[in-house]
Amino acid sequence: MLRPRHPESELLRRHVRTPTYPPSPRWRVPARFRPYDEPRPVSIETVVDWLADSVDAVGEVEFEVAGTPQRLVAFSDGDAGELWLLFADATSGETTYTCRQLAVGAPAPDGTLVLDLNRAHNPPCAYTDFSTCPLPPPANRLTVRIEAGERLPADR
Repeated sequence: MLRPRHPESELLRRHVRTPTYPPSPRWRVPARFRPYDEPRPVSIETVVDWLADSVDAVGEVEFEVAGTPQRLVAFSDGDAGELWLLFADATSGETTYTCRQLAVGAPAPDGTLVLDLNRAHNPPCAYTDFSTCPLPPPANRLTVRIEAGERLPADR
């Protein structure tokens, strides 16, 4: 990927920021992390039909959206106990990309944490056909609308 840094760069002048939903406190959601006793391998498909991988899930994150219980399989996002969530929801493919991701800090010792869904962002493949991105496992395909975070890129 080329990243022009000169302020007069034609690429920078033509750049259109990724649209987002307006940030809202409504999308800062209390949650609870339920760790697995041992990491569990989860098959992860990608945007490339013939390419799949297995990633170790470390537990599940439970939360509510509009009073409806939700659950996402969580993956490790580094050595500090941080979590990575890969999900699709009822906006996917409509106002948002096929999937989005969310980096979450380490849960408190009692498993509590806050999901700031305002920070849900697109994977690289939302912006270029020359990137391979994971797709959420079936358990992470929510039926509710998460109208928070990044939307479809303007030029896609």
